[in-house]
Amino acid sequence: MAEQNSTVCGADLKSMEEWTKEKGETCRPCVIPVTMQWYFSELKDKGWNDQAAKIEAAQDIAEMEAVGKVLDEIKAEVSPEMRDRLLEFDCATQQIKPSDLHEEETSDVAPLDSPTS
Repeated sequence: MAEQNSTVCGADLKSMEEWTKEKGETCRPCVIPVTMQWYFSELKDKGWNDQAAKIEAAQDIAEMEAVGKVLDEIKAEVSPEMRDRLLEFDCATQQIKPSDLHEEETSDVAPLDSPTS
């Protein structure tokens, strides 16, 4: 069942469990850790410590579908506002294309370890 909110994904947004089951251009094991970090930071910042702990525990799960299920379960446990924020992360994750993963190679932005002065 697709989850709905006001993100640009709209009706195209899938549950994370469903999305991790699919085959596609995007390397799911490559992007899910980033999404998990987004979830963890947001949950921790807003005081959802029990849910943030679930993200930490899920880092050791090898199966992408199981990780997706944890992310979906967390959305069911939080406030509507937090759920919408987490759905924004889901939307961003599901819109990543392989070319996005290499964007920094062609970017004009200086590397983090470069001097700024």
